[in-house]
Amino acid sequence: MAILLSTKPAIMAEWRDAMLAVDPSLDIRLFPDAGEPSEIEVAVCWSSHDMAELRRYPNLGLLVSMGAGVDHLLRSPGPPPGVPVARLKDDRLTTAMGEWVLLNVLRFHRQDAEYSAQQAQRLWRELPAPDTAQRRVGILGLGNWARMRRGCCACWASRCWAGPVSRGNWRG
Repeated sequence: MAILLSTKPAIMAEWRDAMLAVDPSLDIRLFPDAGEPSEIEVAVCWSSHDMAELRRYPNLGLLVSMGAGVDHLLRSPGPPPGVPVARLKDDRLTTAMGEWVLLNVLRFHRQDAEYSAQQAQRLWRELPAPDTAQRRVGILGLGNWARMRRGCCACWASRCWAGPVSRGNWRG
């Protein structure tokens, strides 16, 4: 069994080395040097990989997303039919996503877009300060990332809720 690793060229060797540190017997191929296509059974990819290109691996049985979520891998044309898609679970990635969400919540709350537009026009007009106590933050989903994001936002705004994307009870 061979694993195809496809991510940013600058970090592929680092990922390969980390995977081999866990299991030195792994046969890891760095894209585009995949070797014999029939030997590839797993592809570990970041969003820059062309999903149509994966169809040349007839024994591909699993596609693993290196990013937050899998939506970037499901865009047309999507993965080969019948190949399951999984995502990595990594505490550092989860923490980074929580930080990214908090950054963007604060950018919205503190009117960053409006101030950036003023800056581009070389204007300065102070905008009314938003009331943090009145700000509400909603997060769809209840998985690990949603809990992390909710935790990051909850330390800032008391009105933060998370709920399932599908039917079910909302939890806040």
